Amino acid sequence: MNAGVSLDLVCLGECMLELRALEEPGLVQMGYGGDSYNTAYYARKLGIKAGYVTVLGRDALSQRLVDSFQADGVDTEGVFRDGLNPPGMYWIENDEAGDRRFHYWRSQSPVRTLFHRPLMDVLDVCQRGRVFYLSLISVAVVENRDALVELLSALSDRCVIVYDSNYRPALWRNREEALYWHSRILPFAEHYMPSLDDECALYDCSETAALSRLERQSDHCTLILKRGERGALICKDKHWRPVAGRPVQATDATGAGDSFNGAYLAGICSGLRAWQAAEQSSQLAAEVVRYPGALLPANHPFFSVERISQ
Repeated sequence: MNAGVSLDLVCLGECMLELRALEEPGLVQMGYGGDSYNTAYYARKLGIKAGYVTVLGRDALSQRLVDSFQADGVDTEGVFRDGLNPPGMYWIENDEAGDRRFHYWRSQSPVRTLFHRPLMDVLDVCQRGRVFYLSLISVAVVENRDALVELLSALSDRCVIVYDSNYRPALWRNREEALYWHSRILPFAEHYMPSLDDECALYDCSETAALSRLERQSDHCTLILKRGERGALICKDKHWRPVAGRPVQATDATGAGDSFNGAYLAGICSGLRAWQAAEQSSQLAAEVVRYPGALLPANHPFFSVERISQ
């Protein structure tokens, strides 16, 4: 374990500006989010020290994001500033069931340049955490992905690596490209946190086949399989343990899986067992889908209750 640790958790990826239409015609609400940042946000709100590694520009919108990170209590030492490109942006549409449709503007996002700088610069900020988190989206949005693999190799004996296969086909040329990079990242994970839908889509397989493959994977890491309203399954050494879901009337599913991940990471950083951490994760995800946007407000009652205990 790295002697220079100063954070419980470090997450790597992209945070974007979030736009959504309000009920009154012509009005738009601006927020922010991104799978890895959402995870850091929720972990921080549940009481652990979390930092974020990304690249932002030197424009006013990028500074607005940095200010927001700091207001959220998320450490920004790992936020590199590079060039004049503004942050990526996405627009959310929701149907009556709360299901999402995203429209992205991120092709020139500054995070792509993260590994254009010396690897040691990135390693220095990543190894500040006892736990390091990334997703397949984190992999998709950066250039020079071989350097990311080198980073994970260097981190593997210094911290616990947690990975979510968060598969978004639009970020890849094809499924085979995504699978190739997924196969290079997965061996570093001590905790692997896919959703069942992503696992089936990434491998183009049935639920039965996905469960069989994941069971074999559990010889090498702890598996946390997210299944939406059906809850989660925890698997280690081929032993499955269910975690009950909490069906609710969903308003917006944005950020549900990320909140689950953040609560889980907060739990394991605080010494909970995997199933205990997943139970509080299920509680938080059920609350998040009842509200619009990826991030529950910091004053939400969920964060005021002492939930993490031995």
